Amino acid sequence: MQKTAGKATVDASIAECIKTYAPSLDVCFVFPSKVVSRLWFHKALDLTGLPTLPADMFVAWDSFKTACLIADSGKAAPVSQVVRKLFAHAVSEKNRRQVSAGKAFFTELIPEAYAESSGIFADWIASLLPQLDHWEKRFTQSGIPTDTEAKDLALLKKEYEAFLQKHELFEPSWTADVFTPQVSQYIIVYPELIEDFSEYAQLLEACPEVSFLPIDSFDAAQNPLISFENTRAEIRNTVLRIEQLLNEGVSISEIAVSVPNIKEMMPYLKREFALRSITADFRTGFSLADNQAGFLFSQIADAVDQHYSFESMKALVFNKHIPWADECGARALMSYGIKNNCVVSWQDEKRYKNVWFESFKISKEENPAEEDEKEAAKNWIIPFMQMAEKLTSAKTFTEIQTAYFTFRDRFIVEDKFSAEDDMVMSRCLACLRQLSELEEEFKNCLPSSPYRFFITQLQNEIYVPQNEGLGIAIFPYRVAAGAPFTYHFVLNCNQNSTGIIYKKLPFLRQDKRDLLNVANTDASQAFFAAYAKNGNCFFSFAEQTISSFVIANSNFTQTVPPPSIDETDSFLEELMMYQGGKAFTQAYSIQKNGFEVWSGRNTEKGFSYLQNSFKHQIAALTERIHAVQFKGSAVRVNQTGLRNFFFCPSYWFLSRVLTINDEQYEAELFNPRYVGILIHEVLEKLYQKIKAKDTKFCSANTATYKEWAKDIIQKTAKMRSEYQGPLATPFIESLYSRIFEAVEYALSFDCEKLDGWLLSKIEERIEFESGGIFYEGIIDRVSVSAEGSSVLLDYKTGRRPPASSYTDYEKNGELLDFQMPMYVHLLEHSEKELVEHAFFIGLREQDVSFIINNKAVIDQGRKRSVSREQFSGVMTCFQTSVQDFAAAVKSENFIKPENVTWQTCKACGFKGICRTAYIVRGE
Repeated sequence: MQKTAGKATVDASIAECIKTYAPSLDVCFVFPSKVVSRLWFHKALDLTGLPTLPADMFVAWDSFKTACLIADSGKAAPVSQVVRKLFAHAVSEKNRRQVSAGKAFFTELIPEAYAESSGIFADWIASLLPQLDHWEKRFTQSGIPTDTEAKDLALLKKEYEAFLQKHELFEPSWTADVFTPQVSQYIIVYPELIEDFSEYAQLLEACPEVSFLPIDSFDAAQNPLISFENTRAEIRNTVLRIEQLLNEGVSISEIAVSVPNIKEMMPYLKREFALRSITADFRTGFSLADNQAGFLFSQIADAVDQHYSFESMKALVFNKHIPWADECGARALMSYGIKNNCVVSWQDEKRYKNVWFESFKISKEENPAEEDEKEAAKNWIIPFMQMAEKLTSAKTFTEIQTAYFTFRDRFIVEDKFSAEDDMVMSRCLACLRQLSELEEEFKNCLPSSPYRFFITQLQNEIYVPQNEGLGIAIFPYRVAAGAPFTYHFVLNCNQNSTGIIYKKLPFLRQDKRDLLNVANTDASQAFFAAYAKNGNCFFSFAEQTISSFVIANSNFTQTVPPPSIDETDSFLEELMMYQGGKAFTQAYSIQKNGFEVWSGRNTEKGFSYLQNSFKHQIAALTERIHAVQFKGSAVRVNQTGLRNFFFCPSYWFLSRVLTINDEQYEAELFNPRYVGILIHEVLEKLYQKIKAKDTKFCSANTATYKEWAKDIIQKTAKMRSEYQGPLATPFIESLYSRIFEAVEYALSFDCEKLDGWLLSKIEERIEFESGGIFYEGIIDRVSVSAEGSSVLLDYKTGRRPPASSYTDYEKNGELLDFQMPMYVHLLEHSEKELVEHAFFIGLREQDVSFIINNKAVIDQGRKRSVSREQFSGVMTCFQTSVQDFAAAVKSENFIKPENVTWQTCKACGFKGICRTAYIVRGE
């Protein structure tokens, strides 16, 4: 040990220091973190050869401060973080009251404009309290003139001092002027890593009982940074090198990984370790309020805040960590909400109308099953809402406890919590119990919303699951710096993630911190040095992380390429084998298990509908196909079936024959498709009325037609089953103008182009049989001129097929759409004459696509179209497609053709069923 500039320093490694001083037993080693102190405690037994050592010989810095750096305060107890927050809420509420009375308490800490919501500043104010004494001393010594912010801080300190005195408490960070040793020697290890060490440095350096083990400067030349193109490659290479070490006989307990931004990278780390059958222990925690069973409390608050919207209830009901007592009732609620569009509650004359109550009042179930579902939903959500309101509106923490236990007894099967969730819930309730124990002493400081305060406490409580210590230890960055691992991998060493800057008085602006002579401390290099000090440390970074592009930490002076380790990767060997390489000789257990499962299922079946025709081998399937796709002995053909079949025959088979549909899990306010259906129905009824009254379209009567349309819209919308539930009326009113605009455009088109034309067909089904094929379809409208020319109109509220879908059939090798050719074929068979005009009317875009047109009869301006004669090639191609479709249906041939591309498959909802594999190779 040597004396340097008034302080005693130990010139040795941590291991040498422990071997030298631990046998005296009258020494205490102080480490930056609890994790490192525990790891060195276990290591010390091997280093010293002693059978036992006192556990308190190895402590973390925070424990050292509590034991030795707090002056004797008599009966006073140290203030806790919870009590600080209670005070902060109380002083925020005091500020709100005084602003309401016309006399603000704070001027800058809580701006007057935000006084009514002062509570949002409470957590921030609580974080200031331990630093106020340090600020006051520096401010007094500086001689800086007092401004409004300084007055606010001084007032806050005065209020806090009075609060502490009243409750016989003291702020530990304000009473650190005395060092009280418990043993004869303290060795503080790596003080450069400790954020608030500088506040105690002068005191400790003068104490003969205290020595320091400083860290050496980081040697960048001896610690190059391994550079990767992306994080996935960095993780893979790291895990492969760890695997190599394990294969060489290195104990799993000698290897550790430290990861900045560990939450972002954790899923990828878990996956990589699992793929290679390496056990990994993640020594990181999570907030009680935002994970697993603890999420229940936040979800209840969200449900109440959102007035029990479908989304908030869905998140709660499907929380897999909560074992609901009446799971059937909960799922009945979801099913009922979907069917009755129970999306959100709404405000009506300053009061919220509960979407569920309103729906229960008006919904009319059509059968006993629906009635039972409604009753089950009511029996679940009504008591839930009552108990949730009681829970969230409780005035004290004790009331919250009582309300929760009542809620739990009614809704949760406690014995069915998993072991992990049971531990999480126990921690949550322990936090609530702690708050209940405080409320009698601090009854004048209770927050206005105890339940919201409880949730914020859960958010601050970090739960670290217990690990068995049987895997690779994976830590958040900084936590294990200086730990005694033989091999340590530090990932993601980019400037943002590993730049560690310690700030004093961070609540002040930089210019004010400069006036107080407060400087930042860059601890980045110290942490790198601490990692590099023990054993073999490997630093790496990736230019492209999971979420962004980054640069390397500037403390590294050289980067090196990653070590090549591909030859040990069985997954890569397997891929190379499939691509024509040699067979691999070793496999991971997950590969072996996967192969065995595949092999067990890969028995010779001799048939796949993707590759073979059914050929009437399954009687039930043949019967099903005849039921859905035949009219007598003729094959049914419509434009939708043709489009789906030539998109992919397998898609048509799954959707049409097997009628496979996606399950609906969302309550919708509306589906855009329903609006299109409603517009079509309104136009049908309007033009039927025009036909009945005038027989032809008369532009002079347009105003009358519009009045008819308004009445039809109101009556039709109310009759549609898609618009059920309590939101139907306000929703239909919001759609009224949108529907009316579409109708107006249809009328304006007729005024300009078809004035005086007879209304021949309106939403008319045309069907006929010819050559063993039963053609069918519904034509939106056909109008006929006085000269006998027919125009075929199809209304579109969505995408309109471009003319190239038909006219480019030779270039495309097939028709891309069958709608207009089918309608032309149906109409020409019905009218026994050629169709000279066929248009798509785009009601949303208010535009017209002229597909077939005789320009001499109907002016189309500069738009393009083709004549009926030019459209003949399209009709020939259409007939060929119809014959191909009919032949495939008759032979039960739904083979997926080779020209169905990956681009087509990836957009298909059935890709998870047919599971076609594509091999995509780069250049």
